[in-house]
Amino acid sequence: MTFLLIFILCVIAALKITLQSMFAKHVACTNTDGILYNGFIFMAAFFMFLPSVRYRISWNTFLFGSFFGGLSVLFQMTYIQALSKGPVSLTVLINNFGMLIPVFVSALVFKEPFTGWRIAGTVLTGISFLFNVEMTGSGSIDKRWLVPAIATFTSNGLLSVTQKVYTVVGVANEIGGFVCSAYFAATVLSGLIYLGLSISGQKKTFRIKPKIIASAALIGIILGLFQALNTYAAGVIDGTLLFPAYNGGVTLLLTIIGVLLFCERLDKRRWIGTGTGIIAIVLMSIPV
Repeated sequence: MTFLLIFILCVIAALKITLQSMFAKHVACTNTDGILYNGFIFMAAFFMFLPSVRYRISWNTFLFGSFFGGLSVLFQMTYIQALSKGPVSLTVLINNFGMLIPVFVSALVFKEPFTGWRIAGTVLTGISFLFNVEMTGSGSIDKRWLVPAIATFTSNGLLSVTQKVYTVVGVANEIGGFVCSAYFAATVLSGLIYLGLSISGQKKTFRIKPKIIASAALIGIILGLFQALNTYAAGVIDGTLLFPAYNGGVTLLLTIIGVLLFCERLDKRRWIGTGTGIIAIVLMSIPV
């Protein structure tokens, strides 16, 4: 059941990333575009879970959810900035290594088992990341890249930590309220940032058409489902297993999608990375 849940999470995440990349690359040309488009996505996720709130939710749920929503906006903004100011491959790699933060928190704070097999699997997951990114043609590194890159690494890791902590101190039957609060905060924050950018003269470059709204709504629904399931998983699966297995699994699935859907050809480096990722997941599957 554990690995079925992780597999479902990987499938949903890979679907969301694939759709968002297909839609966003034809829509979002500037930071203002990205903020607005992500705001539509967050709004769709918020409205999807609004009925689950009913009359009230606990302050714990609202505060944790709002913090998670703020981190979501910070992550999206800094990730886009890091991608635009520095090498894409290194930015993606640093983002992926954000998984180490919740892994260490799970092991050191919550005393979850971090056996030799899981340590080996986590290390091999990292090696798989190294082999699955292009390390050539990145050009020189802009010094302005370092701050958003570190912020991306930190915010990505803290997103998972927030979900993990919430499952311990939050209300078990308020996962829908947690997601709703998160994307309410993310929608409001995105709107304020967009307003600020617009006032400063940074206008959007695309027209808001039904197709744009529909694509953002679809991605938002997928995102909401993913976060609800991911929050549940953080409460029932050891973080020392969940976070590296999930990150490695998504990387493998995106590689498979690239080969099957977009006819990408894997060189020797990425074949090694894919094989290493499979071995990593097998090692982490060994019972504690």
